[in-house]
Amino acid sequence: MNGRPLRGLAAAAMVLVFAAGAWAHVLDKKANKAAFNLRADVASQMAKYTTCLARAAISCEAKGLVSTPECDATTGTVAYDVPAGKATAKFQKALAACETKLNLVKKGTDYAGIGCPGDCSNDPGVQQCADLPAFEALVTAGTRGQINLLATTIDGACAGTGAAGSKERIKCVDTAAKQLMRYTNSLSSCARNCEVDEKGRNGGGAVTNDGVCLVGSASAAFTACEARAARALSSPAALALKPLVVVSIDAITDSLFNRSDPTDPAAPAGTLSPCGTCGNDAREGAEECDGASLGSCDACAADCTCTPAVCSNGTIEGSEECDGETLGACNLCASDCACAIDPILDGPEGSFCSSALSPSTTDYQALCVPTAGSGQHFRIEGAQTFGNNGFFYLTLGFPEVPAGNPTIAAGDGRFIFTGGKSQSCAYAWSYFRYSGITDPSAAALCTVPSIFADYPLGPQTVCLDVSSSNPPRVTFWATGANGANCKDASTLTASTALYSKEDWASADNQPVNATKHFVKLSSTSLATVSAAAVSSNTVLP
Repeated sequence: MNGRPLRGLAAAAMVLVFAAGAWAHVLDKKANKAAFNLRADVASQMAKYTTCLARAAISCEAKGLVSTPECDATTGTVAYDVPAGKATAKFQKALAACETKLNLVKKGTDYAGIGCPGDCSNDPGVQQCADLPAFEALVTAGTRGQINLLATTIDGACAGTGAAGSKERIKCVDTAAKQLMRYTNSLSSCARNCEVDEKGRNGGGAVTNDGVCLVGSASAAFTACEARAARALSSPAALALKPLVVVSIDAITDSLFNRSDPTDPAAPAGTLSPCGTCGNDAREGAEECDGASLGSCDACAADCTCTPAVCSNGTIEGSEECDGETLGACNLCASDCACAIDPILDGPEGSFCSSALSPSTTDYQALCVPTAGSGQHFRIEGAQTFGNNGFFYLTLGFPEVPAGNPTIAAGDGRFIFTGGKSQSCAYAWSYFRYSGITDPSAAALCTVPSIFADYPLGPQTVCLDVSSSNPPRVTFWATGANGANCKDASTLTASTALYSKEDWASADNQPVNATKHFVKLSSTSLATVSAAAVSSNTVLP
């Protein structure tokens, strides 16, 4: 990307890697010297590793042609070096050298003692890694990905200044990166100085687990420090991305220095275990389950260990397909906790089918095809995202299995629905693509509330009609929103829909191709789905 735009992004990438961490807790340097020093060394190594990756990317991008990223820190590929030659070899050698800077057990192995950072499970909630080496593997993959994502985010914020290869665009990206670097470094120093302060001069964060060292807190000393740090920001792109930095630094500050349980406000600050608090309905640390958060258990005992399933208790457990009013992937539930036939969504014969989906692959998973004809109504169950840039995609009208991220073009008869959570702004994303058009637009996704913002809050069921008309009429519902229930066709009306569009203003519209349909996850650790159902008929007439 012409070398300059990545300059100074190491600190910001470091913030986002830590923001994905689990609980930490305050350490008393005198009473817990070994753990205190180990945590400090872990943080130092991660910072050096991130800086090393950023420098490798900067050096590689110096020979690039445009402002958009051309050197992929995750794969080691170089877009402008085709076929792969000296530039690729040099970049990969630099990345390999960075790996030697990470040895988190150099000063100890007390992973629980430093607060069980990181989430090494694909299950909902935050579960600790097995040990420091497992956490190190999480850091390695996560940091490489964040180097790529941050470069893309800043370049996107400068999109209005000119084309990707223009001097104006490059100048905008370079300026924003430098200003965000200065603000990130200064704000991080404010938070760190506040958290180690025992006398109240910089905020007094050392004597409490409360969030006194977070932006917007009542601490006058910390607030004044943040205001001074914000003076570094003047470019429109940098100011637009300031909230991302603030959210990320607040998250790392809490993760490294504070330990509180928002589900139990009566608990005294600092008294809870950072590696799991049994009884708070959130599976954490080494717990097998916790209340309704079952993990892989059939049911959960009071001591957060697994117990056998019980049919007809209203909770789906073990091999049960459903349980009473808790339907799971069923439309109706029988007395033996197996699916029963729904007279609306399961008929007439051949018009409806369902597919179980794996949450452990990012490959395209083909959906079933009703024998009565190609799908026009689709239901996605268990949709949830666990972090920034966790997405799931429903792709329609692709003649073969797509390759890479799904895309569409004008007149190709393809349609894509995307749900998830973006790292570039605070909103969840739900958007639709057809015939070269994205709706809502990419710019609007970060400036207006999401059509449906509950994917990060738990497993969700969403459904949509995509008619065979030219252009297609697209209608979107979510169970629990506007009175809609994707498993009760009578509730799926125009008035309960969250989104409806049929005026696709493309120069070359055509009906969605009557071919295979697929679901894909962007990452098995950041997004999940459990099942999909397809009907050859639309719900709306």
